Amino acid sequence: MLRRRYIPPRDIFSTDPWVFEAVCFDPKLADEFAGQAETIFALSNGYLGMRGMYEEGIPSKEPGVFLNGFYEHRPISYGEHAYAFPRIGQSILNCPDGTLLKLFVDDEPFVLIQAEILSFRRAIDLRAGTLNRDVSWMTPSGRRMRLRTVRLVSFTHRHLAAIEYELTAEDADTEIVISSELVHRQP
Repeated sequence: MLRRRYIPPRDIFSTDPWVFEAVCFDPKLADEFAGQAETIFALSNGYLGMRGMYEEGIPSKEPGVFLNGFYEHRPISYGEHAYAFPRIGQSILNCPDGTLLKLFVDDEPFVLIQAEILSFRRAIDLRAGTLNRDVSWMTPSGRRMRLRTVRLVSFTHRHLAAIEYELTAEDADTEIVISSELVHRQP
């Protein structure tokens, strides 16, 4: 069976050469294109790197946080040894991931692929070195919420990464719980 490739309409992309953005979110396609989105929206400074996964943790394909120099050795075996063949290889390891932030509004979890999205914008700004996201949604109880996140991997302090998380209840007072998680994804 021949499968058609999805080609997005041209008007969803920015005309600024320093910014790549997605201005809509389709939950039906989010899982299929999660790996590509994680690659496109990745941030790195040569020492510390984070794939562009969502702060909620899903959808994701290969989430990861990586440190230069944090690797494991593995032997390389050949049918026969020859001059200049390396005997030991190195594999970079996925470090514990502290980017996960779980959000509950009136005891209802915010799950991006299940939420009623009103507006969505996610952009990587190469000039500023930030990953920005702005999402408005309607909770199952009928509350309008807006979430803005800014993710940064510092070029000045190479060991530093940060996430700014701003949540606004647009039409009513709500009870909000934000919980951060540290996940270790090594097999």
